[in-house]
Amino acid sequence: MLESEIVKLREAVEALTAALEKNPVAAASTPTVKEVPKNQDEPPKNQDGVTIETLKDAALKASRAGHKAAIRAKLAELGASKLQDISPKHSVVFYNWLNTLEAK
Repeated sequence: MLESEIVKLREAVEALTAALEKNPVAAASTPTVKEVPKNQDEPPKNQDGVTIETLKDAALKASRAGHKAAIRAKLAELGASKLQDISPKHSVVFYNWLNTLEAK
């Protein structure tokens, strides 16, 4: 019985793989962010595209790269103790700042 279930699963995976090869799924797009202004306290005019999920992903990546203390310091500088506390006007600034950490 178990062997027949494994055969069915293998066949299903092969069918799904063939279907995906015929119709590939488009990659998820990342938000476009304008250049960081020279004065990082002023957010860019366009704040679209930066969500709390985007911030979480970028912060997690930077934290895993060893920038945990810098992230906490920047949050404090922006008057927040956690990502959810960042004001909308600072979200793009923080996102751009996180991206500069990844470049280092």
